[in-house]
Amino acid sequence: MQEYVKSGKDAILLPIGSMEGHGYHLPLNTDTVIAEEIATRVAKKEGLISIQPLTYTIAVRGRVGNVEMSESVFKGMVMEVMENYMTFGLKRLIIVLGHGGPTMRRALVEVASDLASKNPNLHVSILHILRIVPLISSLDVSRDTHAGEWETSLMLHLKPEVVGEERVKEFDLPSRHGVHGDPTIATREKGEELTAKIVDWIANWIKEKSNETGLFHLFKDVPQAYIDISKPPRTSLSELAAGKLILEEAGGIVTDMSGKPFEDLLSYDNAINVIYARDRTAYELIFRQVRV
Repeated sequence: MQEYVKSGKDAILLPIGSMEGHGYHLPLNTDTVIAEEIATRVAKKEGLISIQPLTYTIAVRGRVGNVEMSESVFKGMVMEVMENYMTFGLKRLIIVLGHGGPTMRRALVEVASDLASKNPNLHVSILHILRIVPLISSLDVSRDTHAGEWETSLMLHLKPEVVGEERVKEFDLPSRHGVHGDPTIATREKGEELTAKIVDWIANWIKEKSNETGLFHLFKDVPQAYIDISKPPRTSLSELAAGKLILEEAGGIVTDMSGKPFEDLLSYDNAINVIYARDRTAYELIFRQVRV
């Protein structure tokens, strides 16, 4: 690592997965395997380092094998891992995400936003593989989100020895088998093609964003950055009104923690107050003008 940093490299890849049921045919650590294998290939292609993956994350309980860390523990773990690597002189942290329920997506964005706000020269990208798949293929991930065609195809290419033959296709939610999609049409060839395209996409993303700072992600349902004003000192209602106006003019939106927009400032003032910004420019504009 010391030689790596001395050579002028300032980026690492952090794979994040989960322990979660993926039907009868895939192992519990499928998300971790995919994230790690993709990150390793990107690192090799770009001359970077991919570090050890995080496996115990936020997988909703309810199915045998699922392991759910509390949100606070997960956020603390991610924060400390990232802060440790920052002390080595690394300024670009690329998260390759193999698993991402709404709680986990929000938690990652909040941690990364906090770090980015305190470290103006930092770059953090959260790249969810599920969100990349439709960008590089014709697969409909709205109907194939979990242990279906694309995940099974990837595993058939990346780690075929752990893929079982008992495959159940299922499109109803909630799933009875931990499957949402059709694994019966998965093939190694599809997985090989998907892997190559995902690796190329991430490699190009890293190069294109090499001189940009801030937080970047592909989540449409999670804001790009946020300012938490729920902690003392409380912001006054007039300051909230000013902040809301600034935010909306910058292309942002005021929401609660679930992402639901506030209809009026009174409900906004009485709730957990979080200003979300959709992009880094809006975030910096609000940060300069609103008391946090």
